[in-house]
Amino acid sequence: MNIRHLRWFASFLALILLLAACSVPAVDEKPQFASKKHLDDHYVKHVIRQKEFGKISKKKYLRRAQELVTSEPGGDILVKRRSNGDRLFYNQKTNEFAVLSEDGIIRTFFKPKDGIDYFRRQ
Repeated sequence: MNIRHLRWFASFLALILLLAACSVPAVDEKPQFASKKHLDDHYVKHVIRQKEFGKISKKKYLRRAQELVTSEPGGDILVKRRSNGDRLFYNQKTNEFAVLSEDGIIRTFFKPKDGIDYFRRQ
């Protein structure tokens, strides 16, 4: 093998390692809504119009959704799974409900009017 082949091989190996690293999500990466528009729409509906969360910022709304969908089941936190893989979370203490898709996307986050009965019907 000559020096040119070694350089090519080293470049190729570096590219493979870079691509592999890019395809693995960061360990501390938090779930997100599918898009900024999806987050905006849910924030407007549940915080601004329906006033379910009081006066909180969009950032705080997202953070609370993330906290719920990364909670361990037990105590006040109830979790169940739909047949499509979605996980449903309900906090009995705060009356917060969220759905996390099988691929880790927050589908919704709100406070159901009928509380735990809503969660049980799902």
